[in-house]
Amino acid sequence: MKRINLNSLLQNKKSAIVISVLLAIITWTIVVVLFVPEAEVEIRNIPITVSMTGTLAETLGLTVVEGMDDTVSITVGGKRAAIGGLTANDFTAVVSAAGVTGIGMFDLDCTVVPRTPNQYYSIVSDNIFPIRLKFDKKVSKIFNITAIAKNVKATKGFLRLEPFCMPTEVTVVGAQRDIDRIEKVVVETNESRTASETLQLSGTLKLYDINNSELDQNLYSFDHDKFDISVIIYKTKSVPVSVDFIHVPVGLNTEDFEYSLSHTEVEIAASADAVESITNILAGHIDVRKIDMGSSAFTFEIELPAGVISVKNIDEVTVTIRTRNLRSKSFEVNNLSVVNAPAGYEVDIVTAKLSNVKMIGKRKIIERLTTKDIVGVIDLMDQRISPGVTTVPILVRAPDMGLVWAVGEYDATISISESEDTANSG
Repeated sequence: MKRINLNSLLQNKKSAIVISVLLAIITWTIVVVLFVPEAEVEIRNIPITVSMTGTLAETLGLTVVEGMDDTVSITVGGKRAAIGGLTANDFTAVVSAAGVTGIGMFDLDCTVVPRTPNQYYSIVSDNIFPIRLKFDKKVSKIFNITAIAKNVKATKGFLRLEPFCMPTEVTVVGAQRDIDRIEKVVVETNESRTASETLQLSGTLKLYDINNSELDQNLYSFDHDKFDISVIIYKTKSVPVSVDFIHVPVGLNTEDFEYSLSHTEVEIAASADAVESITNILAGHIDVRKIDMGSSAFTFEIELPAGVISVKNIDEVTVTIRTRNLRSKSFEVNNLSVVNAPAGYEVDIVTAKLSNVKMIGKRKIIERLTTKDIVGVIDLMDQRISPGVTTVPILVRAPDMGLVWAVGEYDATISISESEDTANSG
């Protein structure tokens, strides 16, 4: 190993200066430790805390709303080795709320003490400071949460619904005046995505005042600390709208009706499986007996399956029947009959004829239509009957005549009795 030549170092001017400084520092340290062991140091920015336990302020539910940002400073004296590493965290500055009698501003004393007593140092300056604090009532209020995911978009052919937060509401606790400043509560995510499926994202809680300025959350406490945002992404599809007809006379082809729909298709959105399963939307059923001369309009509410929505908020469809190429004429109908009479009963028609039956149809059909072409049929298939006289519906129609029907609903009176065989067997 190469030996260090001390004489050469001392003869070098730069080396001699460095060695001299080091020797001076060592000498000063030895002198200070051996001959000046005591010292003083200032500890600054000690945060204050307020003791509410057992006070009237605690009973009244008060909290500090002004003055808690203040800090205090002290001077500590003692052994150098003991005070050299002290910081504000080694001391507490406690304000007792014993003198607080209600809402308002109060002048109180703040007492500073070491967190852990140490015989090698002590506070040599004043450790009691006057401090002014404002107290207000502590209250809680439930707020609905607005979810914000402005950077989340749907892929083409998909629809992004309004995001929502779980939980949907939050209880905020704070001073009355601070709670009153809250105008809205939002949970926001800055995550940026283009998606074709539903997303679950973590969100950040934010409070805003009436001027849309964010409020300091350190003034409040909350009953939740975790918030998730759900962004529903639905697949979209345009589906045709149709209408059906009921009480259609035999021989009438409903395709011969001239009609229009206010919406021939509806754009829907739902989960991919739900969308694919829907091929048509049935707006409703039109009773042929209610179609009269002029422009007959029928409005139906569109009922979509659960979980399916209308993208453009189309919730009803109006079907307009055009009758400009039709004609009407009134007839007496005396050709009445009964079908599907139950076994064991005899049914007699009491009503002799139906008067002023309005028939509507194509012009050529109405021109050649006669009373003989029109029948009134009483169908007892779904009727609950018993012996006696009763009134039942009768369907008027012109069988196999084409686009022609009777307007309105009609009734006939019938007499029901047990057949002779049934009566004898009883």
